Order: sequence, then C-alpha cells, then structure tokens
Amino acid sequence: MHGFPDHPPTATPFLAELGRRGRHVVAPWLRGYAPSPIAGPFDLAALTSDVLALIDRWSPGRAVELIGHDWGAAITYHTCVTAPERIERAVTLAFPHPLTFLSRPRPAQLRRSWYMGLFQLPGSGLMVAARDLALIDRLWRQWSPGLSLDPALQAELHEHLRASMPAPIKYYRAMLRPGMLAATRRLSQPIRGACKTAVTRYTRLR
Repeated sequence: MHGFPDHPPTATPFLAELGRRGRHVVAPWLRGYAPSPIAGPFDLAALTSDVLALIDRWSPGRAVELIGHDWGAAITYHTCVTAPERIERAVTLAFPHPLTFLSRPRPAQLRRSWYMGLFQLPGSGLMVAARDLALIDRLWRQWSPGLSLDPALQAELHEHLRASMPAPIKYYRAMLRPGMLAATRRLSQPIRGACKTAVTRYTRLR
C-alpha cells in the first residue's frame, strides 16, 4: 500500500522484485487516489475496512503479507490490530508506529512535517495543485534526494494526483477528527494473533 504523494506505479521496481521472488502482488490505489473512489471518509477505520475487503476478495481464508509505505504503513499498523488473524507478516516503511511517533517528538522531525499543518488550511488543495503540482515535486526531492522519477512516470503521477485532489490531503485533515482518537486507542493495544512480525524501515526522510 502506497502513501503520499505516491501511487502504485512509483514502486514498480520493488513490486516486480517481489513477483520475481514468487509473491502474488496486489498493489491498490488507496481510497482518495484516482482511479479508486476519491470520496471519504479518510479515517483509519474506513481505510482499514477497504484493506480487509481487498483481502477478502483476493485471499479468502488465507492470511496475507501486508506491506505499507507512509500512510500505507499507518493503515498496516491499524489492520494488524483490527484483524491480526488476516495478516501473516507485516512490513512498514517510512513511518514508525504512531505511538512511537507521538511519544518521542523531535524538533527536527516536527520541522520536516510542516506540510501536515499546511494541509489543514482552507484552499490548501489549490496550493498543492498550483504550478503543475510544484509542491509535490518539491516534497519528492526532499524525501528522496537520491531518486529521480522517470519523466513519463512523473507525468502519470501528476495526472492521477490532479484527478484526485484534494482527497489525498484529506488524510491529514482526518488526523484531527474524533475518529483518529479512537484509532489511537486501538493502536495502543498490542498486536496479537497470527501476525508474525512488524518491521519498520525508513526509506524517506519526512
């Protein structure tokens, strides 16, 4: 599961490697990212329901390996708590467990998270879309300084984001809604059941 501001094709080399290693890979566009529906809600409970529906569709009766990057990682943590019996193994990238993130705030990290505050502002969707998504390209350069998107892939990403706005940034607005508090309480519970491992790897500097 991808995060912001990505879509599944940006992870094509990684997904292809999983396929070469014998995995059957399903990489959905998350809710809010066209061509998936761009209507909310965007709280973790709703996003987790989407994931569990996909698991029911593609792997009925068999636990899956779940990989999430950025917002996909947050959904992965919540899915492991909500339905651990459906997850055999979980891997998260670029985002620590939310309780770790909240309990150990670091000034440098807070400065890097400036965009979360920006996205709370009315009209921020227009700011993101301005000048051919220049803000998105800026975030990509900051978060992945050693990676350049192929121009054709970048143009495709822009096309999908333009068709999706402002839905992708509504994830951040949902962080301040009452539903997120309930999700945080659920995330305070230990992961139980069949889910074997949860590993965090930092691939981008947020």
